[in-house]
Amino acid sequence: MRLHNHLIRKFSMKSTYKIIIIFIVLLACGYIFNILFEKDISEMSEFIISRHTVKSEEDESNLSRSRVEMINGRLAVHLPESVQQQANIELAELKQAEYKNELHANALVIDIQPLVRLRSAIREIQTEIRMAETALQVSGQEFERLKLLHKEASNISERELQQSKLQWTTDSIELHGKHNKFDDLKDEAIQAWGRELTEQLLNDSDIIKQIVERKLLILLVTLENNQLLPEETDTVTITQHEHPDFSSEAHFLARALRVDNKTLGQTYLFYTPAISLRTGQYVDAWITAGNKLLQGIYIPPAAIIWFVDKPWVYLKIDEHSFIRRQLKDYIVTRQGWFVQDGFQDGDEIVLHGAQMLLSEEFRWSIPDEDDNP
Repeated sequence: MRLHNHLIRKFSMKSTYKIIIIFIVLLACGYIFNILFEKDISEMSEFIISRHTVKSEEDESNLSRSRVEMINGRLAVHLPESVQQQANIELAELKQAEYKNELHANALVIDIQPLVRLRSAIREIQTEIRMAETALQVSGQEFERLKLLHKEASNISERELQQSKLQWTTDSIELHGKHNKFDDLKDEAIQAWGRELTEQLLNDSDIIKQIVERKLLILLVTLENNQLLPEETDTVTITQHEHPDFSSEAHFLARALRVDNKTLGQTYLFYTPAISLRTGQYVDAWITAGNKLLQGIYIPPAAIIWFVDKPWVYLKIDEHSFIRRQLKDYIVTRQGWFVQDGFQDGDEIVLHGAQMLLSEEFRWSIPDEDDNP
């Protein structure tokens, strides 16, 4: 019995030691595992967060930079909203419109100093002719009077009669010379300004007076492509590209005999109020040609860029993408470039900033040398 109790106590003490040892081992393993586990979790978290951050930065970078991409087989420039704002991209919405055919011409405000000098010379010779005519009339009457007295009373000497005749002859020759000078000036005017304007110059018309006083200006209007001025054209509309609000009328004066070396073609002279125009300045002239109305779209001139000698505009196809589209079969008008195909009512085109888009298109479409294998 005593032995049995002793064995039981010995076994209980051993079991207690084993439990304590196992517990200590478990605590040690748990501590070590916890350290290793937390390190792994920390490194894994840092790795995941790092990957996510890099990916987010890459996505954000892709969204915030320009690039080119293919959309429906067309090369498009992708420009984020922030970049559009920085580049001051301005859009214009196209509207359906009607167009009555007009011919475009270039008009040059010509120097009228030669005309002024010619008018002055003509007026001077006209005055001299009137004075010579008066002198001839007086000397002629005196010669006739002396000739009659010499014949009837013979109290007029032959010498006095011959002197009177000489004066009359001299006055006649001088008048003839004045007429010759007048004819020379007339021919000069015809060669320089044409018959129609010369007639007004000789008659010193009211239009000529206003031109000399610079109340009116003379325009040399040159039609493009050697076109002729439509019959019965009395007026044309003139505009200035750099001043869209400017518009005035010019009235037919005469057919011109000179050409504009910069814009060869059929030329005509028109007069217009001086307003703010200056000698040597070019303006646009628009001439109505027919009553037929065409349906199409006006493209603002500011939206047009030139590439390989052809006109293009950038068309917005979605929130961030633009494609370049060529203008074909266009008509240059005072309202803009009129086209019947290629654009629709409601299309948005780049009004300002198209040149920047062209630069971006070629910057991204040309591969970098470092990318070559």
